[in-house]
Amino acid sequence: MKRDKHDPRFLVLSLSDVVPFRVPISPAWLREIELNDSSQSDEGEFYRYAEGIRRLHPHTFDRIVAWGTNGSAPPEQGVADQAQTEAFGETVEERERRLRSELVRSRRLRFDVIELYGPKCACSSLIVGASDGSEHEVEVCHFMPVKLGGPDNVENAFPLTRTLHFAYDRGLFTVRPSRKILFSSEATSDLKWLFRGNTHARFPADGSARPKTEYLDFHFREIFRGR
Repeated sequence: MKRDKHDPRFLVLSLSDVVPFRVPISPAWLREIELNDSSQSDEGEFYRYAEGIRRLHPHTFDRIVAWGTNGSAPPEQGVADQAQTEAFGETVEERERRLRSELVRSRRLRFDVIELYGPKCACSSLIVGASDGSEHEVEVCHFMPVKLGGPDNVENAFPLTRTLHFAYDRGLFTVRPSRKILFSSEATSDLKWLFRGNTHARFPADGSARPKTEYLDFHFREIFRGR
């Protein structure tokens, strides 16, 4: 597919500019030196079309390359990583394994959910994404949050647009086993408008993959803010 290099969304990565590191440089350490480095008076802005990409200050960039290619982890890195793991009661290695596992599970679940439902929001029926089908805006929304014991599987998830995902997680609406959508008394008219008149959510035709009643009931009982 031909890309317009003058499009502001266009990014180029030249493989000739890739520098192999002998040791990984932790994002936690990166944030630490950015906060403490007085030479950084012009913090880079985030790239408009990708929230996780921004320009690094040249001084920060040089320090990262130096540490990574020298093959010895910066002392600050261990301190920053350790501080972030204390709340979980785990070592740095355990935390890295956990995060990698969570990322793999998240990607697998997203694939499975879109396979079942398609790239369409289960409540608004909106499809937002690239016209060539390479990207989809829908997010995987859990009925029973994973942090509260819900499983990472298709019976506990459905696709929602980002805004509806936010509203669902905060109990502004819920979905019953009958697929009926119920709104909280706190739901605004603007939120209801986003449903485009839909009164029932869309569940997959495959009965074995339909949302489990116990997970829907958990959301209704514990998270939904009522009428």
